[in-house]
Amino acid sequence: MKALWSVVKWTSGVVAGVVLIAAIILAISGVPNVGSVVTKNVPRIGWSNLFATLGAVNPPSFLFVFGFDQDNNLEFDNGTGMVSRIDDATGEISQTSKSLPYEPGVQRVPGTSDDYLFMRDRATNEQFDLMIYHAGTDSTETLLSEEHGVFHYGISPDGSVVLAYVIDPEKNKHTLYRINLQGDRTPIALCSFSGHIIVEGFDSQLKYGYIIQSDDDKTGRLLRVDLDNGSYEVVFGEEREGIFYHGNEPAWLYLQPRFILGKNDSLAIYARTGETEDDREFVSLWERNVFTGESKRLSPQKNADVWQLGFSPDERYVVYVMVEKAYPTLYVYDRAGDSNRVLYSDRENLIAHQWENKVFVHPKKNLAYFSTMSLNGMRLMSADLESGALSTVIDAVDTTTVSRVRFSDFEYETTDSVIGVMTGIHTFMYEPTDSDSAKRPVVIAFHGGPDALFTPMAAAMNPLFSLFISKGYTVLLPNYRGTWGYGTTFEHADDGFSRESQIEDVGALLQWIKQQPNLDSERIVAYGESWGGYFVTASLVHYPDAFRGGISMVGVCDLTSIAENRFFCGWERREVGDLSEPGMAEFLDSISPCNHSDKITRPLYINVGGQDPRVPPGPGRNMADAMEQAGQPVWYTEIPYAGHGIGGAAPQDIIYTATSIMEFLDRLDE
Repeated sequence: MKALWSVVKWTSGVVAGVVLIAAIILAISGVPNVGSVVTKNVPRIGWSNLFATLGAVNPPSFLFVFGFDQDNNLEFDNGTGMVSRIDDATGEISQTSKSLPYEPGVQRVPGTSDDYLFMRDRATNEQFDLMIYHAGTDSTETLLSEEHGVFHYGISPDGSVVLAYVIDPEKNKHTLYRINLQGDRTPIALCSFSGHIIVEGFDSQLKYGYIIQSDDDKTGRLLRVDLDNGSYEVVFGEEREGIFYHGNEPAWLYLQPRFILGKNDSLAIYARTGETEDDREFVSLWERNVFTGESKRLSPQKNADVWQLGFSPDERYVVYVMVEKAYPTLYVYDRAGDSNRVLYSDRENLIAHQWENKVFVHPKKNLAYFSTMSLNGMRLMSADLESGALSTVIDAVDTTTVSRVRFSDFEYETTDSVIGVMTGIHTFMYEPTDSDSAKRPVVIAFHGGPDALFTPMAAAMNPLFSLFISKGYTVLLPNYRGTWGYGTTFEHADDGFSRESQIEDVGALLQWIKQQPNLDSERIVAYGESWGGYFVTASLVHYPDAFRGGISMVGVCDLTSIAENRFFCGWERREVGDLSEPGMAEFLDSISPCNHSDKITRPLYINVGGQDPRVPPGPGRNMADAMEQAGQPVWYTEIPYAGHGIGGAAPQDIIYTATSIMEFLDRLDE
């Protein structure tokens, strides 16, 4: 036994020695790329950056609501990965044994105990299949699978019918399918359109489906589709001219309701811009008679967009969110009293209204559920639509933790003194509270879209922003012209030939930074994702001496390739530029950063997704090659099987990419 123990001790010592030697070697040489990431000019990465990246987390808590089960119990996931529910009779909260697929568009099938719909990206390139998940048997079934994928779907209130929208960008033919969940589930093609389709609702007899159809994402028509033969008609006659805007961030991408039909099939609650010139800047809430066209505005006159809405079971109350300069407020309209009340408005614990966060109205009670988000966590709240009483159902906000981040917002003047209702560019600022530096370096982060929106909680949603702040950077998030939520004039101000006005907004922000005594205008880094990547590369071209460097994640660098990309189903013609318009092709070529990469003198980090359908990887690859051949400082990373972002990528590839960004940031100061 003693001899055996000596061998064990000797073996352990050898192993420990090998590990120690390996650790010393790795500490000197840096973190290797152990995944599938393709790189150019990326050196070995320091271990401190790896540890910092591993310590970065998503929002301090996670809370996602799925809806009500067949017994009217609210179901949600509060970060455990398992479905919890609130007992409708007792109010008690319990955890079930169900774990749902973490996929886009998860919705409970009404009237069932264990069935859920969701969309699964079959190849990480946004070619989605419509699936149904049976939680009782932990099995999935494919309902609809087409070459280019399902883009949007809606389910009837009784859970018997699904309408799904399939895109075919090659033929510019996008088809609406009907799927019967009870009986034969063979998809039935109803009708086809150019442009996008948003499934909004159904009539009480399930004879008709209501959809919004849009050729350019800036206007739309409400159509009533016969669910038997696919014939359709425009519901509101004046919309034949496309004068009403049905936008929001952007309308065709998220399952956010904009049209609700009452029980008698004539009363509709409807979100759109107004009928008069003075009322076309923002999306308002309207009550409408579907058959006569008579309408009445319900929401207050504000410079704010109605984003989502819900109907109480007795149809007396309409609950809705209005977003004003990226801040959401929850309202309720009392149809009997013809009056509005604010239910919830808190700038530190904001209503979580983006992506798949929704307001859910109880099917039997005048009660609405919604979630809120802060820099320190999330809450699930309920609001009594009659009394206005608020209750906290789940509280995952850590009020004892002192935030490392100081948050504020401001507006700065740009080259145009007035853009619609705006007199400046609304910007959010996050500052590290534990930094001793008299002048802090700056990261300017640009959102995608370009008609998307930064919310005040953007830093809580993006771990990279947290890492920037942890390194002592002040992070600025401008909602540049072209952003939704600041009026349609502001949103359209960057379209087509007006594109470079956005880069003028960057120049004005650089001047603002120079005037701030606590910001270091000599240490500014540009960061952007998707369309934000266009800002990064274009800014380095236009202001070559203003930045230390730039980081472009799946970023646009060739505007012509985006204008040619039919994945967007018409959106690109209004937003980017219609290539059939005289001079547009030449103009887009002339301002595309990839055609001016020789003017970039500061280090540039380029990341692309090998399967990206929105921003194809070719232009980014070519730009990196051209800069490398010219001897310009460029780092390049590509996850070959990733789409538009790092969704679907393996953990080691995500970690390596994020860590290499941190290394790039460090080396800008060398």
